[in-house]
Amino acid sequence: MNLLVRFRVAWACEAGVIGCVEQGETTVEIHKHYVLDEDRNPVAVQVPFAEFQRIEQALEDYGLARLMEETEGEETLSREDALAFYQALRDELES
Repeated sequence: MNLLVRFRVAWACEAGVIGCVEQGETTVEIHKHYVLDEDRNPVAVQVPFAEFQRIEQALEDYGLARLMEETEGEETLSREDALAFYQALRDELES
């Protein structure tokens, strides 16, 4: 049996559900599938793409909230100044 087939067999045997991720006031159930090597050691986890997107969005929201808390009270830019600053950064990266 080659390694790829072993991964597939192990993956099929180890399908399950892991807890949940809270996103706002909703709870997202996450279905995980373990990928194991030939010695049955876990090497990866697969989740359905839609669930991955919800996890990614929850992490981004959490990170943004933390950043907003950390920078509360610091100097802010007007919309025009922020756009000009962003454009200057883009111009610098492109040159």
